[in-house]
Amino acid sequence: MNGVGKWLCRLLPVLSLLLLLLLPAAAQALSCAVCGRQIHGQYLRTEGKIVCSPGCWEKLLPHCSVCDSPLAGRYTVIDTGAEKRLFCMECAKLPRCFACDLPCRGEQLPDGRTLCGSCLATAVTDPAEAEKLFREVEREVAGLLGSPGCGRTGFVLCDLATLNRGREIVPGGKYELGRCNYEYRTRTYPGRKPEIVSERCTILILDALPRDQFIEVAAHEAAHDWLNHHGRSLPPS
Repeated sequence: MNGVGKWLCRLLPVLSLLLLLLLPAAAQALSCAVCGRQIHGQYLRTEGKIVCSPGCWEKLLPHCSVCDSPLAGRYTVIDTGAEKRLFCMECAKLPRCFACDLPCRGEQLPDGRTLCGSCLATAVTDPAEAEKLFREVEREVAGLLGSPGCGRTGFVLCDLATLNRGREIVPGGKYELGRCNYEYRTRTYPGRKPEIVSERCTILILDALPRDQFIEVAAHEAAHDWLNHHGRSLPPS
C-alpha cells in the first residue's frame, strides 16, 4: 500500500465519526418544527427551532387573549395569580371586566359595569337563585364557626348604585361588593349590663357577580353577621 492509501486508511475513521455527528443535525435542519415538512432552501430559526415559513413561525408566537393575533412585537402581560394573560397593545386599551379586571370586549350592564364573556357565563342575576346560594354559604360558615349568626338575617340582591349609595359611579372605579347591616335593641336593668332584646341583620350583595366571587362575598358578609352576634361574648384574644 502506497503512502496515499495509508493516509486514507487513517483518515477514514475520523471522517466516519464526523458524518455520524453531522447527520442528526442535518436531518433536523431539513424538517420544520411546526408542520413537519421537509425544508428545501431558506428557512427561519427561532428559539432553537427551525421553521419553513413565516406562517409556521407565527404559530410558535404567543397569542393575544382577546383577539388571538400573534404577538410578534410589544405586548402587555397581566399576572392573575393563577396564570399570565397576554394582550396586544390595542386590546390592552379595552375596558376592564368589573369582576376579573382583565381587558375585554364584554357586555355592558345597565349600571355601567362591563363583564367579560367568562365572568358573564356564571353571573348570579336571579334573586331567588342568589338567596338560595347565600343560604348554602351561610350554613357552611355557621358549621365552620360552630354556631349560627343572629338567626334573623335578610338577604337582598341589589345593583351597584343601591349598594354604593352616595358614591359617584364611574367606569373602572372600585366599589363595595357586599354589605352587612346589623341593628339591635337593648334593655337596661339597674346594676346590670345592657341586655340585647332583639337584633336583625340584612346582607346586601351586588348582582351579576360570577358564581365563585358571589360565594366569596357571601362568606365574608355571613362572617360579619356571626361577629356582630357573638362578638360581645368572645374573649379579647
